Amino acid sequence: MSGRLKIWNESTETWDEYQTVVAPPRTNSQYRNVTATGLVNGSNKVYTLPNPYIGGSVAMYVGGIRDSNFTETSPTAGTITTSDAFATGEVLRFDYDTNYVSIGSSDTVDGIHASATPVANQLLALDSNSQFPTSTLGGAWTAYTPAFPLTSGGAAVWGNSTFQGDYRMVGKTCEFRAKVVLGTTANFSGLTAIGFTLPFTAATRQVGFFIGQVFMMTGFQMGRLYCGSNTTCNVWAEVTSGTYNYAADITGTIPHGWASTHYITVQGSYEVA
Repeated sequence: MSGRLKIWNESTETWDEYQTVVAPPRTNSQYRNVTATGLVNGSNKVYTLPNPYIGGSVAMYVGGIRDSNFTETSPTAGTITTSDAFATGEVLRFDYDTNYVSIGSSDTVDGIHASATPVANQLLALDSNSQFPTSTLGGAWTAYTPAFPLTSGGAAVWGNSTFQGDYRMVGKTCEFRAKVVLGTTANFSGLTAIGFTLPFTAATRQVGFFIGQVFMMTGFQMGRLYCGSNTTCNVWAEVTSGTYNYAADITGTIPHGWASTHYITVQGSYEVA
């Protein structure tokens, strides 16, 4: 299967046409309407193509007319020698084929191949399911120790509470999940708010949005994670007043009294700055 690409050439005011070839089964790339290196000055006869070529594949065009008066001097060096020295102003173009080793995926006119691992200036190969492999795009979970800063008018501390969390990056999106289990020396006396420090700085446009869920045990209470700044979120509980619910800061008594082994979990996703 092949396709053709036309690019406007400002210097010659013509369309340069290229052909791409997909391999396998074909392992050659076809170059069309290519300008070679070498002066067109009435005396020079040696021209060098941009790539090594397959012997017998070169076609030369002078002013758009095919001309066979040349010799394929060195396919490996990409050089040819013309029988005539063309006058200044003549337009020479060449077609030729060149070998590339097939790796079982894309082969393009500029020599870029698909690769199973990310390599600069190479295409990324699909996996056995014809999808981009998650391992090369990001997406592996990374463990870290999350931070839940406390705001207190008293002596609230986490004490010997335990923290665990992980996150993963897919492009500019960070997904996270974190948990804190209260220890025996945790003290929520005077607690007025709990925050959650994001794994990475959030994009400014995320500020002011809910970006995750909160779950609290042993009360089975739910809550919301509010992005109050691009570094820290508010961990809010859902409380009921009359006929509606609203979000409120977690305190020593909201949504319930706290004790050892109670825990708070958060999870969500957001755009990284």
